[in-house]
Amino acid sequence: SGFILKQKAKMILEQNGISYVDFGSHVSKDCDYNEFVVQAAKGMKDKVCDYTLGFCRTGQGVNILANHLSGIRAALVFDDYTAEYAIRHNCANFFSIPEKYVDWKQLDKMIKIWKKSTFDGGRHMTRMKKTLEAK
Repeated sequence: SGFILKQKAKMILEQNGISYVDFGSHVSKDCDYNEFVVQAAKGMKDKVCDYTLGFCRTGQGVNILANHLSGIRAALVFDDYTAEYAIRHNCANFFSIPEKYVDWKQLDKMIKIWKKSTFDGGRHMTRMKKTLEAK
């Protein structure tokens, strides 16, 4: 799951003048998303991209996997609020998107929110440092 919304995301990114790298899947059939999430995380580590969108039916699977990878701060996002505060309070760099609950209109709004959102720092930085140290 997630392939159809990922394809729509590519169109939305293009419409918003945002370049992207598609790390897969490249076909609409059941797959083991682990290899794609790992490739995307490597792309971030190698500075090929700054942020990643991961898609699956509930978003939970890609979110859990991504948060186990070095340098990834994944957040499950499904509306305007979770999209904005994933960045503002948690400095997320990987957005786990549930195709079952997010349509292309909502995704378009979230992408626009990400473009203008920045990490608030302050008390959130203190929390983040503690979280990263615990890993």
